[in-house]
Amino acid sequence: MTAFQLISDIFARPQKNVAANMRFITERQFNWLVDLIGADEEGSAVTNGLNGGLVWMPSGRWKYVLSYEPSIEKRSIMKLANIKASPAGTLF
Repeated sequence: MTAFQLISDIFARPQKNVAANMRFITERQFNWLVDLIGADEEGSAVTNGLNGGLVWMPSGRWKYVLSYEPSIEKRSIMKLANIKASPAGTLF
């Protein structure tokens, strides 16, 4: 499985009262996704975020923000899009 496939699977299941571009994920999914991103050929297009989170900016339209909120033990992934595809390592 690739990072893109896992992200697709996560977003294929809607969550009640959560924005369409955001999903709450388990610790296991979060860690697995971080490992898959590291193994991806564009895994170097990552910047560190707050509290162990990260921003993944692969080439193409979609960019992803993985967040971890330690005070409430919540992990999430947010999908961001720009109008046209951008190269790896650039947000927009």
